[in-house]
Amino acid sequence: MRNPSRRRWRAALLAATALLASALVGVAAPAQAHGTDPTAISVAVTTDNSGLGGAVPDVLVQAGDQFTLTISLLPHGATFHKSTVLDLTPSLEPSVLGRPHGTFNPSKITMPAGVSHASFAVAYSAADNGVVLTATVDSRYSTVTSGRSAPFDVVATLLEAARGDPQFKTGLGVGDSSCAKGTSEPECGIVVLPNDISSAAAALTLGRCTVD
Repeated sequence: MRNPSRRRWRAALLAATALLASALVGVAAPAQAHGTDPTAISVAVTTDNSGLGGAVPDVLVQAGDQFTLTISLLPHGATFHKSTVLDLTPSLEPSVLGRPHGTFNPSKITMPAGVSHASFAVAYSAADNGVVLTATVDSRYSTVTSGRSAPFDVVATLLEAARGDPQFKTGLGVGDSSCAKGTSEPECGIVVLPNDISSAAAALTLGRCTVD
């Protein structure tokens, strides 16, 4: 005859084991969910124009100098699962005839994994009007739509002067010093402000001629 107390002990042991297994299943960590995959790239190009008065464009930059490129992945909050290289290529807006005279430096940037937007220092090597920066995933298998910046001008000369500069009274200029008497310079300009300027600083630029 079997001992009923031993059967009860085995039943209790089985019940405790089942309860422990149930508890372990209940506390198991859920699998990590990936972020939203990007479907497109948004591109913004800017410079720090703080202190300059008057009508100042978003980008005020001389050839070879750096501006800020901000990349945002769409939809909002989307990220790459791994660091991804983007190609930067220049073009000119349709109203500007011809082809770009310069290239971007660097011509490739790396968007970090897990980041929805990031900023990079980039330069353009030549003076051009209506430059458009296109950022494209460096992979022929990518389905992410490339991003294009708004057109911006890159000037040949960017001259900044602070309030109180004595040249405002006699004439502050860019381009050929004999501009008023005729010059081969594509553009030139002189500004005379005997009463100085009200802003902290001002800028005078020499750009590239565009064929109409």
